[in-house]
Amino acid sequence: MVRRWVNVKSHLLFGPAGKARDEYNAAHNSQYSHAVLWFPEPFHPEREDFDMLGGGQGEQNGSTVWIRPSPPPSAPPAGEYLNWGEHILAHELGHNHGLLDTYFDNTPPEKYIIPAWQAYVYYTAVNPSPESPCLGIMRESHAPNRLFFTDAEYAQIFFRLWNPGGREPDADAPAGELALRVSGAIGPGPAVRGIFSSISDETALSANDKDSPYKLRLGVGRTTLAETGFSPTYASPMDTRREGSESDDAPPEPYGQFSVLAAFPAGAGWAEIVYRTRSLWRLERSAHAPKISLLSPNGGERFASGARPLVSWHASDEDGDALMYSIHYSPDAGARWFPVTSGLRAKSFVWNTIGSPGGGGGLIRVRACDGFNSAEDTSDAPFSLAGQPPLAAILQPTSGTRFLQWEPIALVGEALDPDGLAMNAAWTIGSEHGSFAIDGLRVQAPPLDPGGHWARLDIEDSDGFAASREIVFDVLADSDRDGMDDAFEQEHAFDPGNAADALEDPDEDDLCNFEESRRGLNPRNSDSDGDGWSDGAEAAAGSDPRDPLSHPDSNRARRWAEYP
Repeated sequence: MVRRWVNVKSHLLFGPAGKARDEYNAAHNSQYSHAVLWFPEPFHPEREDFDMLGGGQGEQNGSTVWIRPSPPPSAPPAGEYLNWGEHILAHELGHNHGLLDTYFDNTPPEKYIIPAWQAYVYYTAVNPSPESPCLGIMRESHAPNRLFFTDAEYAQIFFRLWNPGGREPDADAPAGELALRVSGAIGPGPAVRGIFSSISDETALSANDKDSPYKLRLGVGRTTLAETGFSPTYASPMDTRREGSESDDAPPEPYGQFSVLAAFPAGAGWAEIVYRTRSLWRLERSAHAPKISLLSPNGGERFASGARPLVSWHASDEDGDALMYSIHYSPDAGARWFPVTSGLRAKSFVWNTIGSPGGGGGLIRVRACDGFNSAEDTSDAPFSLAGQPPLAAILQPTSGTRFLQWEPIALVGEALDPDGLAMNAAWTIGSEHGSFAIDGLRVQAPPLDPGGHWARLDIEDSDGFAASREIVFDVLADSDRDGMDDAFEQEHAFDPGNAADALEDPDEDDLCNFEESRRGLNPRNSDSDGDGWSDGAEAAAGSDPRDPLSHPDSNRARRWAEYP
């Protein structure tokens, strides 16, 4: 079915994926414009006449993505996840937000190598490993638990999501309270298909590409009131852009996506997409605007935190146009509005309020649009939605961490209030001998006595909602403050009262006792894992002196296999 990437769109977007999309839209009264299929490996065997060109493909305008998870290798490197293809989706979605591959020969290392101290998984720091460095996920390496978005990549994704459309408003765009969004695909001819239009109150208007032959025009009668130039986004075949390819100039695939947000001038009676002087699509404003009446919630209701109330309305259109609906919510009588959902065809929606800010001035606004005209209705009176409790997290230390006596202990927490309320934070640190409190999110604990301890982070917002998190950790005795705990020194016949023995090297493996203690090695055995390589040689080469399967030869072989 799929022979080359240039045919993917016609076979996938308008083939089985399109069929699945259409069936879903029909069953749920929705109108999604794109679909994604996740192909299991047996569906696409490695055959030249059935080529999927790698693990996936993401388009840089954010419209479509497809992936094929790879099977795990027969002998994955120690410590790697068994699900070998789970990073592919994140890589391809990175393309959807404008990120480029960094696996080219001329890519500077600083573009894809990430210091381990900058990498976190669920607030847990990733251990450094010279053997398997942390890399940017756009590098497309084969070590899923060592792949992350770089700071620059994360910032780019964040600001694209934070600023709809990923671009600043065009200073030349005409002003207006509402905007018109038109999106779809342009194929050979050129011809358009899958056009979708709706009235929007978004403010980040598309930039006006004045040099493009494609224009979105808004006008009345024979007069053009506004014009916005745009360029469809085309994806190139993935294999022609890889290292070692004969050419980086690949023919574009036949269909390009576009999505244009243009200011809606007062009195506009039509919208049109033109290529040079030829009209590709035109929508005439119908004679009548829709009529809509919000039924519920319409004022006076009281909803608990996390409730799922039914939002319902009645709507009609005198011209018989198909209508599409969007819903917004305000917690403060219209001072702020938050989007709830859009693209609805049904006249009701079950609203999951989790994540919506609470307030006593709740209003729902529902808008009906026929593609051009729109009408809206708002709750007649406020309703109340109970506030959400704050969210609390302990970033460091993690539960089970061991500290040495006299070692400073930094307690780092994070908190978020869904309602945007002010919060107070406090730590309580205790043991079997008692407890004490410190105010703040990021604090430093005073020196603690040896033994087991616990730390609890308490967060309370101005409405009295609270959240807490707790960890446990141990403090090990270190009488001589030499960085080796007393139990380790006693086990290996050192003197817990003599700090000088930390620099000694009784097994002559080029690692002093302090380094042996820090790495969990035997300071009186030069080859702790018995693999024939001294602990010092393994430490210098970046292999694990505690693992007999990890040694300088295997380390070099693995790095050569992963990064040829």
